[in-house]
Amino acid sequence: MLNGLKMIQVTEGIVDRMLMLQKVDLSENQLGDTSLPDAFKKLENIVELNLSSNKFTKIPAPVKKLKNLLRFSISYNNVESLKGLEKQNKMQVLLLDNNRFTNVFKEISHMRKLEILDCSSNNIREVGLDIRYLKNIRELDMSANKISVLPKDLFQLTTLESLRASQNQISKVPVFNMNPQHCHCISEVDLSHNVINKFPGHLLTISKKLDLSSNRMKNVDWNKMKKIGPKSDKELNLTDNPITSPPPDVCECGLKSMMQYFQETQLDTRIYQGVKVGGCLCYFYQHN
Repeated sequence: MLNGLKMIQVTEGIVDRMLMLQKVDLSENQLGDTSLPDAFKKLENIVELNLSSNKFTKIPAPVKKLKNLLRFSISYNNVESLKGLEKQNKMQVLLLDNNRFTNVFKEISHMRKLEILDCSSNNIREVGLDIRYLKNIRELDMSANKISVLPKDLFQLTTLESLRASQNQISKVPVFNMNPQHCHCISEVDLSHNVINKFPGHLLTISKKLDLSSNRMKNVDWNKMKKIGPKSDKELNLTDNPITSPPPDVCECGLKSMMQYFQETQLDTRIYQGVKVGGCLCYFYQHN
């Protein structure tokens, strides 16, 4: 643990005392591109390296020699390229957030064992088809970028458990056919704070928690929600959208209230009394 020491250089003397270490934390210092000596490559036992919150503008050259590296963080720097990680094929966790990357997915397509990737708060504009090669990805955070299009392949990654793509420029979600009885279910999909104007109801089929808040949707299509059972425990967040159908009060109460509203409307029922309970509008129906 050498974090927060205001270091500007790692000397060979320090490296010689680190030869057996598996985890090295050099975060929150003032290390730059030439601050790691060539001797750093001798640390062949390192599996976890933290270089976050420093002054790097590129991947330090000695890092590419660390053949057993599994977890690497270079968050909160000024790095623009992943050049230097071409041979890192054992990587499982890669934290790249708060840098200046414009594209990362093509450069990491060889990391077939990657499970966690955080590339949020960068300048990424495109995901691309290279995402299909991340066969073991479980958590993917690409929020706060400039992404406008999401490929179908992204939602068909069978190991994906959490997808965060909020605060981008996404206007449309790709449509794909999936059998709800056999498809992989993603625990969390966050597409909040984008510019989506058409309700992507098909995402309810493959996600347990879907956040579509702060977008531009005006209507929720019932036909895209029919496949969801009445006893479903799925969550849907549509707050801060200009939705007029169903009524805003119904949307605020969540997915179950919306489904009940649509089901009763389809049955041609008539509302005869509405009562506010716990901040939600609860409906009592009387059949004709």
